[in-house]
Amino acid sequence: MELELLSKQYFLGVPKSVSLKVEHTNIHDGTLNIDGYKHSMVQIISLIIALKSSVIIKNPPLVSDTYVYIAIINELGGVAELRNNMLYVDARGICHHNIPMLLGQMIHGSMYLCPALSVALGEFTYYGSGGCQIGDNEANNSRPIQHIMEVLSKFGVHISFAEKCISGKMCPVENIDEIDIMSFSTDAHTLSGPLVGGATKTALILAVNKERFVIKNAYLKTDVMDMLRFLDSIGKNVEIIGPDIIIQGAVKRNIVYETPFSLTQCISEIITYSILCLASGKKVRFLNLNRTTIERSLAPEFSLFKQMGVVTVWQGTDLIVYAPTKINSIDIVVQPSTIQSDHHPFFALLLLFGQKQVTLTEYVWKDRFKYIENLQKMGAIINVNGNQITITPSELKKYEGNLPALDVRSAAVTLVASIVSRSHVDIIDAHHIFRGYSRLKQNMQELGIELVCDIS
Repeated sequence: MELELLSKQYFLGVPKSVSLKVEHTNIHDGTLNIDGYKHSMVQIISLIIALKSSVIIKNPPLVSDTYVYIAIINELGGVAELRNNMLYVDARGICHHNIPMLLGQMIHGSMYLCPALSVALGEFTYYGSGGCQIGDNEANNSRPIQHIMEVLSKFGVHISFAEKCISGKMCPVENIDEIDIMSFSTDAHTLSGPLVGGATKTALILAVNKERFVIKNAYLKTDVMDMLRFLDSIGKNVEIIGPDIIIQGAVKRNIVYETPFSLTQCISEIITYSILCLASGKKVRFLNLNRTTIERSLAPEFSLFKQMGVVTVWQGTDLIVYAPTKINSIDIVVQPSTIQSDHHPFFALLLLFGQKQVTLTEYVWKDRFKYIENLQKMGAIINVNGNQITITPSELKKYEGNLPALDVRSAAVTLVASIVSRSHVDIIDAHHIFRGYSRLKQNMQELGIELVCDIS
């Protein structure tokens, strides 16, 4: 119901006020099925558009952003629809290079339509993106776009900047056969900063029709790994050698790929529900996961869990997370090669249950600390100093009142903290959480938590 109403907001332009609160809590051990990772879906859709192909995505996230993508694809001339909880995307008819302005500005991932349309149609017009504004304070929290345009330029796309839009026209460069992502890092010796992921993904989209291409020092997280699986499934020879990606061969010329593609399950939902259960002293089992990709993508998170005393056990493709009797306190550094920036708020919350004061240092989104004020109102002792926070073990206390969502992860960590502290909180602007969490109410019910969403 929430997604149906929120999608009407997108299509009719009717403003909505969305709030979320916990109606009842009796949290217990639980078993969860997790839908596909939204960030992976964004990239697979971009590849489908670039190839002007037709693909079924078997397990799309049922989030509001998915409905926006469906509308964008249809406005571009393609056909997209959800049917039996599968996403059918037919990009063969795409013929418009203007990314719909209002729809594009509702989601962050619309920037990846720039490389996709450059490959498919040879040009694009882009009016900006939306989504979570987690950029640096000095940039008014806007997320960067220049690195996307720089990669496009390296592939021969001529970029033009106007007052309200950016346009690109493809003039192919035949001799580009590699790109080094380290040139987008804020550190000359290791991948650092917010640009390396977007640069890697943009290069993969633009190189889709090249016979051979090398991405040096690539960002190798879940969405990129899913892009590589998809490219492999349509005929590309994909190798990962150390930090480099090597892609060779041509795609299969059949532009209708009938075997549904399964996204890796949402790693951020896995971390969110794990932290909720760990902070509550409960066990959670995640069913039928893409173990190979998740083990690699979440290796830094699993390593931190182990150091903190948390036991994770694989039983086939099921993952079980057990709560320890105590949480070990550790310092955490967030880099593109360590835990995902999306996950740091949840680790910060868990460290409140530790034994000593520790620090968490953020090198991706250096000002990503909007959520802290919400936690402080529930008793958390966390202090901010530049791109580092100091976390002092502290007991979460019951709080009554309204708290702002601010962005997807801020909304989710506020919800988790309110459950653990048994607070009576109305999370306002809660539409953010429905952009990133599929079947939220259903999964919370599986853990003994009843949520009420008010849309007015």
